[in-house]
Amino acid sequence: MKKFRPLAVFFLALLTACIIVIPALAEGEASDTFNWNWTEVLSYLLYGVLTVVSAIVTKYVVPWLKTVTAEKTAKIKNDKIRTGLDEALDAVLTAVTFTNQTYVESLKNKNIFDAEAQKTAFTKSWCMAEALLTETAKNALVAIYGGVDGWLTAKIEQTTHDVKKGHSIVEMTSAVGANG
Repeated sequence: MKKFRPLAVFFLALLTACIIVIPALAEGEASDTFNWNWTEVLSYLLYGVLTVVSAIVTKYVVPWLKTVTAEKTAKIKNDKIRTGLDEALDAVLTAVTFTNQTYVESLKNKNIFDAEAQKTAFTKSWCMAEALLTETAKNALVAIYGGVDGWLTAKIEQTTHDVKKGHSIVEMTSAVGANG
């Protein structure tokens, strides 16, 4: 069965309205002369046409609105996740930089940076990064990676490794912005 086109439906509705309106207006007319009240005829026709047109418009507009809404919602979620991930990366970079400057460098200058001090430095970085995470960042990490702890541990280790290799925090921040 072929699909009706909107114009065909419109004319069908117009024909139906004429079939309903003309006898309704003719009722009560007992005289041989038939005086039409054209304003009333047009009013009935307009109601019939508007009813059909509104149904047709609804059929096409509602799915379109749902599609547009879904696209906008997906974009908002992606933007929130991107923002959250950027915030999480910034928290890690800040924590590792702070720990490196206030704890690690002073111990290295005294030649007393050992495995125990390394664990302490990691713990300090982890606690600070976790404290700096916003709710947006935590939600993004859960959405992308399924949790915060594993990502935080891996990212602190990676950032610490990058610092050891001589990458500056400015370079790492620029790389984050380029990847974000």
